[in-house]
Amino acid sequence: TQCYTSHTTYQNLAKEVEKKWSQNMRITTLNFAGSMWTAVLNAKNSGYTEQALHYCPDPDFPREWVRQKWDDGFFITSVAGNDSSWGVVCSMMQRGKKYKQQSYIVSATFPSKWVSEKWSSGYFITAISTQGRFQQQWCVVMSRGAPYKDQCVELDFQYPSESVHARWDENYMVTAVACTHDQSAFVLSRGHCFGEEQRCTRTSHGPLHKIREDWNDLLYVTSLAWGRVA
Repeated sequence: TQCYTSHTTYQNLAKEVEKKWSQNMRITTLNFAGSMWTAVLNAKNSGYTEQALHYCPDPDFPREWVRQKWDDGFFITSVAGNDSSWGVVCSMMQRGKKYKQQSYIVSATFPSKWVSEKWSSGYFITAISTQGRFQQQWCVVMSRGAPYKDQCVELDFQYPSESVHARWDENYMVTAVACTHDQSAFVLSRGHCFGEEQRCTRTSHGPLHKIREDWNDLLYVTSLAWGRVA
């Protein structure tokens, strides 16, 4: 079971998330887009036993809060940003699904060199987001112990349709997406599949009607981003 909940204020989103947590649902995707605040929650097989949601109403990433959560045994599992703020989800993970280590970077450009160095050390991208209106920044989270064996990033100034389809043919799946005003990053991973089929849907308005169609076809949301759809 999956739930998509979108609100015009963060406070309303936080209230709804609290309600869903009490029903044993867990956030798998967080997205702040324009004036909407959105979360996707799963009822089963999320791998998360406990979660914390943090809102930071300025462009400085909440490093101290994340450090405290790491100390408490949590890991970053989702990140979101909009023009003026950050949202971070940290989760306590089930035994056997825990990451071994985690690292992140906040950068004015996509941190390709840092990502390559982390790949060499056994890390994989497990969350990604952008933040800011005029001075945009990327946040990339990488974890050791993620259930992948290969990973790549398709970075483009438009939707990289051909590249994504070529990677699908090589058994990669899109595992994270983020966009700035002029650039998109599609993270594709191999080694852990969410299912046998995956779709990328682009829409110029709220995607709920398309998500409902996909739910009817037994497809579930794995990534959500706001940006260019051209």
